[in-house]
Amino acid sequence: MQKSLLFIVMCVLGCCYSCGDPKAEYNELLQDIDVRNTDLLQSYRNADNESQQKIVVNKTRQYLTDLLGSKLSTYWYGTPLSADGRTELPRESNTSPVNFVVTVLRDANFNIDRNALLQQTPNNVIQALTAEANIKRFENEEAATFIDRLHEWGSGVYLLALDETFGFLVVNACGVRFIYPSKNGVKNEDASLSIPVRESRVRVLGDFIETEWSVRKWLAGDAFGGKAPTTNDTASPAKEL
Repeated sequence: MQKSLLFIVMCVLGCCYSCGDPKAEYNELLQDIDVRNTDLLQSYRNADNESQQKIVVNKTRQYLTDLLGSKLSTYWYGTPLSADGRTELPRESNTSPVNFVVTVLRDANFNIDRNALLQQTPNNVIQALTAEANIKRFENEEAATFIDRLHEWGSGVYLLALDETFGFLVVNACGVRFIYPSKNGVKNEDASLSIPVRESRVRVLGDFIETEWSVRKWLAGDAFGGKAPTTNDTASPAKEL
């Protein structure tokens, strides 16, 4: 009897999940991000000392890592690729690689000028969003060597521009994943097996959210896309904090 009841409950929950409205769920997630941003900012402002502020910064960094590496990007899986695609909602229409990256960043509450960045190449987008000191370029390097080097930077989510595409590179203890628009739609794949990663002659990696400078700007709602600091300046707080 108990097993039968459990089966019925699981079926009902499964039906509810499958019948959910992805667009409504995505919009709800965006509202949750706004709330979380406000809560984390308040926690930062309420911190009694620098040590407590760093705890909030680290918590924020982990939240952004989860947000870009899974929560937001998951909704984009399957969104068709088009060189001039500019959809602002996942799976509503087509997306270009740059559109995918900058729209997800905007939806994650990064204060960026989406329209301006859509006019840029992936390399220029990375340069606009982070300091030169946080950008690494690899040319004509074996894919296996490139993957090994990623662990030198540690776990996190990075921007990766390749010869033909652009996306998020997720590095953690489980391995390295590349999330990007492919000819079969936006996908998440093992970077060591990814054809774009393996065959690209030039790879440009941007450490975007791992720097304290970037995290503080996100907390405060400061605009990205202007002049980034020439170094990872963690001493200067975002203006609104």
